[in-house]
Amino acid sequence: ELHAASNKNFIIKRNKRFINKIKDIRNLLQHPNHEKSYDAFEVSQQLVDDLAGLINVLKNPKKAADICVPFKQIFSITMGSHIIDATTAMQENNFTHVPILDEETKLLGVFSENSLFSYFCSDDILDASESLLTKDIIQFCSMDHRSEIFKFIKPSTHIERIYDMFTSIESPNQRVGALFVTASGKSSDQLTGMITAWDILSNIVD
Repeated sequence: ELHAASNKNFIIKRNKRFINKIKDIRNLLQHPNHEKSYDAFEVSQQLVDDLAGLINVLKNPKKAADICVPFKQIFSITMGSHIIDATTAMQENNFTHVPILDEETKLLGVFSENSLFSYFCSDDILDASESLLTKDIIQFCSMDHRSEIFKFIKPSTHIERIYDMFTSIESPNQRVGALFVTASGKSSDQLTGMITAWDILSNIVD
């Protein structure tokens, strides 16, 4: 049962060794077969606390709303933004993807290193001028790039499903670059949050 569960739930998979230890302790407590005057082991408070924490995580898994970068903290650009400003912010803050929003905070595209690479390759361009705007390269900021795609999810989407999205291969050589949170999980709604692979990694139970 544990093996089957670990194949379906990444939290169980990452804690499989710990759960096996708990299983062994339970069996020893239920079926003692030694005649020594001392206990075979002592259950520490730390072990109890760790188990309680794991049970709580399994019963109450985090959702997209719990782990996403909220809208107010998302660095975004518009069609009139200078690309040089976006790339500078990405370098200084280790951003990998920058949402491109319209006046209603709806997603128009995603700017990333792939966007610049595609732009440079499109016409043998060697350098981007400081006057280059988002609108000048918007065709290279597609939501369905050659090497990565972007999806929309609801705030209630469980972390297990989010993990699966990042680890699953959509098609040959294509992965999920980021997830965008909207009220309905559709692109027609205003953006309320953003999740990258780094966000999911920082929320995985060790």
